[in-house]
Amino acid sequence: MKLNIPEQVAPSGDDFPTHPRKVKKWLEGLKQANMGDYTRLMFNGLQKLNRTTIDADHRFEILEILREPMRHIFNQLLKQFVNRTLPLPDKSLKIVTLNQTLLSEMAIGYKILIFEASNDIAKVDSKHLLIACERVLHYFSEMLLRYSQIYTEHPKGAWWDIHQVYAYAELKRIHQKTVKDSELKSGSTTVEEMYKQILLFSLAQPNAMRQSDADRVFKSMPDWAQRTAISIKPITSNSNRNYCVLLNSDLPPSCISNDEVPDNDNLRTISTAALVNY
Repeated sequence: MKLNIPEQVAPSGDDFPTHPRKVKKWLEGLKQANMGDYTRLMFNGLQKLNRTTIDADHRFEILEILREPMRHIFNQLLKQFVNRTLPLPDKSLKIVTLNQTLLSEMAIGYKILIFEASNDIAKVDSKHLLIACERVLHYFSEMLLRYSQIYTEHPKGAWWDIHQVYAYAELKRIHQKTVKDSELKSGSTTVEEMYKQILLFSLAQPNAMRQSDADRVFKSMPDWAQRTAISIKPITSNSNRNYCVLLNSDLPPSCISNDEVPDNDNLRTISTAALVNY
């Protein structure tokens, strides 16, 4: 399985701590009063973690420890570019870039676990693997929302990783298992539900919306996703249109006619009949 992750190297003495207990101690020594320094240290630490070869269980625990302080940073950065007059000034643009980079680095950390498990590089606990798949899609969904709010295209490789993580979860038959996530309003979700939310949000064309409208649509996705289904086989549509995606591509979902649907094992169709009738 191929995912977009950085090369891993052996840890050195001055690198980010590689044991969960030491990371907790490191976090206790940081001062949140100066958000600039706090964010810089967190950013540097996360980057080093994602480029260091460490035990898979330790990596998972460290990432889970970092989620809460990183969410605090995201909340602070958000104030600097959402609901601001466009075009954004240079300072705000730099903050947007930082926000997206941090979201990407959090996703990378969990992608490493999936990459190592899928390629038999390391043994990853099955529960941790399920959570890692959900976390990756969670962070990617937020990245796509933020890109839409500043009317910027998603980076190359984003959709490839999204599709591959879902495909792996589907292959391992864990895509419909419940995952607890304290950052979600519902408190839990599944990999499939998170994947459907991402697909539906893309199909809603958020780049054409106002920032506030994109945010409202994004928040409606959990409810909408529950009224849709993913099918391996093309679904005959009375409107002669199908919402499809290819799992082995770097492309977002698209709407195509029934006679254009390819015969491909990587094809997935999103059924929206129940949502339309809701």
